[in-house]
Parts: sequence; structure tokens; C-alpha cells
Amino acid sequence: DDIPNPNGLALSPDEKTLYANGSRDKYVRRYRVLPDDTVTDSQMFIDISSDPTPGITDGLKVDVKGNVWESAAGGVWIISPGGRHLGTILTPELVANVEFGDPDHKTLYIAARTSVYKIRVNIAGIP
Repeated sequence: DDIPNPNGLALSPDEKTLYANGSRDKYVRRYRVLPDDTVTDSQMFIDISSDPTPGITDGLKVDVKGNVWESAAGGVWIISPGGRHLGTILTPELVANVEFGDPDHKTLYIAARTSVYKIRVNIAGIP
């Protein structure tokens, strides 16, 4: 109910936290996943609505340390499990989704408006 148009979904490495965003929003929420697989405790994880850069929160993935890789304003935002913005991979166009690939899951593929980009990163994503 707190995300009008749910779109991006990802679980933390231990599968105890669900991250979700909406396709028209500029925020990510997190939820606690209970043993029966229901979710509770909706909390704002990160709100980027104050960033004037074009873009919305769209696709997201999680790495093995629990960092969230979020397609957002200006490119791909990397956010710690505690909600701190660690940095941004800047892109020349709006980003729609991201995916970790290659056998070691250390290549980040970035789907943008007209192109697909790839970049090697120092941490493996969750496949």
C-alpha cells in the first residue's frame, strides 16, 4: 500500500529484508521478511526526491555485502545496508535496470534508455 506502482524488488543476502521501489517514485522502501515469508515493518530506506537530476528509482539489485545498486537519478546509486549513499556510477542517459553478470558476478550491466553499458565492479552481486 505504501508504494503506488511497485517495480524493483530485491532481497538482502540473508533474505530477511526486502527492498522495493515504485516505477514513478524517487525512493526505496525496505521491509522485514518473516519466517512465513510475509513482510512487515515498512521503512523508508532512501529518498532521493531532493536530487534535481532527472530519473526515478527503477530496477535494483543487491550485492553479497548487502549493498543496494539502484537505478536512479544520474545513473546507478550504491547504497549501504544502513541506507547511506556510498556513490554513484554516472551514466549519460536515464537508467532503467541493472544486473550482475559473468561467472564471478562482478560485471554490472546497466540498461539505459537507448544503450546497455557494462562495468567491472569490486564486489559480486547476488545472481
